Amino acid sequence: MQSMELFPGPPSHWLFGHLKEFKQDGSDLKKIVKWGQQYPYAFPMWFGPFVCFLSIHHPDYVKTLLTSTEPKDNVAYTFIKPWIGDGLLVSEGQKWFRHRRLLTPGFHFEVLKPYVNLMSDSVKTMLVR
Repeated sequence: MQSMELFPGPPSHWLFGHLKEFKQDGSDLKKIVKWGQQYPYAFPMWFGPFVCFLSIHHPDYVKTLLTSTEPKDNVAYTFIKPWIGDGLLVSEGQKWFRHRRLLTPGFHFEVLKPYVNLMSDSVKTMLVR
């Protein structure tokens, strides 16, 4: 936990952390984006005095994490596993390798090329909203 305190971040309450900051009224994502602009590499989000998530949003930091061969953090994945299932992101070993081998051809450039315009139009539509 002390290592998380080394990262600069928004002020937090000693007991509630950032819990009181999240109103669950549709503005929470905007608040996290604002914090991301204030703390451009990473910042901790405290949920009580002992639970902390490090929001990492700088491309170089994310690349380091995604290309790491270190074991996955089972605590964080246990938290999100009920929502995302037991797929490529949370699996390990032979199961991960099998899923990866099945998915890789679907992301080949030639397969994705016909969808570039559709994705671009969809992103533009979402940005307008």
